[in-house]
Amino acid sequence: IQKKKTLTGAITNVDIKQLNAPGANLSNALAGVVPGIIAMQTSGEPGENMSEFWIRGMSTFGAKSGALILVDGVERSFNEIPVEDIESFSVLKDASATAIYGQRGANGVVLITTKRGEKGKVKINVKTGFSWNTPVKVPEYANAYDWASLANEALEGRYESPLYTSEEMNIIRYGLDSDLYPNVDWRDLMLKSGAPSYYANINFSGGSDNVRYFVSGQYTSEDGRYRTSSSENKYNTNTTYERWNYRANVDMNLTRSTILKVSVGGWLVNRNSPQSDADDIWKSFAYYTPLSSPRKWSTGQWPVVNGMTTPEYQMTQTGYRTIWESKVESSVALDQDLSFITKGLKFSGVFAFDTYNKNTIRRSKAQELWSAEYSRDANGNLVLKRVQNAAAMSQTKKVEGDKRYYLQASLDYSRLFAQKHRVGVFAMVYQQETTDVNFDESDLMGSIPHRNLAYSGRFTYAFQDKYMAEFNWGYTGSENFQPGRQFGFFPSISGAWVPSSYQWTKDKMPWLNYFKVRASYGLVGNDRITDKRFPYLTSINVNGSATTNWKYTKGGIWENSIGADNLEWEKAKKFDVGLEGKLFDKFEFVIDFFRDTRDGIFQERKQVPDFVGLVNMPFGNVGSMVSWGSDGNIT
Repeated sequence: IQKKKTLTGAITNVDIKQLNAPGANLSNALAGVVPGIIAMQTSGEPGENMSEFWIRGMSTFGAKSGALILVDGVERSFNEIPVEDIESFSVLKDASATAIYGQRGANGVVLITTKRGEKGKVKINVKTGFSWNTPVKVPEYANAYDWASLANEALEGRYESPLYTSEEMNIIRYGLDSDLYPNVDWRDLMLKSGAPSYYANINFSGGSDNVRYFVSGQYTSEDGRYRTSSSENKYNTNTTYERWNYRANVDMNLTRSTILKVSVGGWLVNRNSPQSDADDIWKSFAYYTPLSSPRKWSTGQWPVVNGMTTPEYQMTQTGYRTIWESKVESSVALDQDLSFITKGLKFSGVFAFDTYNKNTIRRSKAQELWSAEYSRDANGNLVLKRVQNAAAMSQTKKVEGDKRYYLQASLDYSRLFAQKHRVGVFAMVYQQETTDVNFDESDLMGSIPHRNLAYSGRFTYAFQDKYMAEFNWGYTGSENFQPGRQFGFFPSISGAWVPSSYQWTKDKMPWLNYFKVRASYGLVGNDRITDKRFPYLTSINVNGSATTNWKYTKGGIWENSIGADNLEWEKAKKFDVGLEGKLFDKFEFVIDFFRDTRDGIFQERKQVPDFVGLVNMPFGNVGSMVSWGSDGNIT
């Protein structure tokens, strides 16, 4: 573990108190708190409302642009971790900080360490919270008359005939025909102003000289904003999300120099939602104007307009969906002090096994749907046409899941010689294997586990903690590349200077408590260049036909996808210059300037001419991207 004063890389340590934002997902608390992180929340639906985030922006348009997340040293999701379980949260940004993570560190790294027990009496902490989730600002929608007036105005401005005649405008204005000229505020009808969420957390910690423990549990609940309760809906079709977290971290002193750490954590999730997808529901909201149709025709049937059903029908009459998820994360670590060999030498080994399971059950049904002519018959009755028959409830299920093995061993040497020379050496090897069940029975390549093997190291030197130099390297392998190209070497170098350590500075500028200048340059890689397995292989279709770009159709054997024979790693050259310091014993600041040049991005070759006669365009490492900027914070 490196101390902050001897760091030469761009690393941000986040105050855990700043992450105590309301909500069930930790990623939603990052934006505006961690410098250099850009976050985007694409959904507000409970269970889907986590944020995507990028460290120093999106630096690649390849398949994997997100940061590597390490929880207690193992690659894991962190969205479901309660803030109360977190001891430290760090963001690694430049090549010097991420090079040892090899193919996983090109897009930055987030390090999370969970709490562990300390010697002492049992400490019991209980915390509960309640919040009301509501949109900060929502559009105000026009009523039927205003909407019709604006529609006519828009057409007349283009010298076209108005959509509604003056007689129809009067009907709309006075509400004389609620079937053909309704006035429905769909958002007010089907959406609540907000929805509650709450949580309750309890944790215990304590221990003795030989055994220490931290145990926690949390319940989290979020409700959605859909109005789905009515006499016409027999089922719960609102969006709801419930989660139960658990964690137990136990440290045992086997000897005076040997510590065994056993950790088990995970969560259980129960979700409910309408059978219709959220995209379809909100598409219906966008399509339906106040005049499109009433809730139901006055004769009692459910309406449909140009093939689009109403938001209410999507929410309440298509059935419902239930999702159960479970995650178990377990690890065993051994820390051995090897000072009996040489002072400052330590060994650490970790074995982790994680499993994830997801079960989705869709219970689907349908009601009769009727469309109406925009005129009435001679007796003034609606002219309706049935476009869909009712269907009884049916059921489908989907099972997803994966498992991961992770093995890591490392040696760490740190020592101060003659009170001047601080030397550090670190070496690590890790191997992981991930197997999932999310593939078709005929997909042989999809059933093959994902495997990675990596060797990495670091050498650091500091003279009187004024001048510092660091060299990092990673030699990492991925089964995603063809033999002979599976390993990549990713080095980085960095240095720092601390002028505030001089006695002259302390005498002449006593207000300058600390000041450091640092710089780094390095090469990092990314092996997750595509979602396709083994993209260097050409796949052949033996039962089918294809049409070339010349519109020539042929059957039999043809190339489904052309392999990239010279497939290489996606590589990023990262350069960073940073300033950090403390003034007047109060103000701390960190400012970084960076440039990221990304080459070898895997993308389709659009420049291949048609006369080549390919069925599909080949892919290759032909993309590149440059990003630059600055980030920082003042506290």
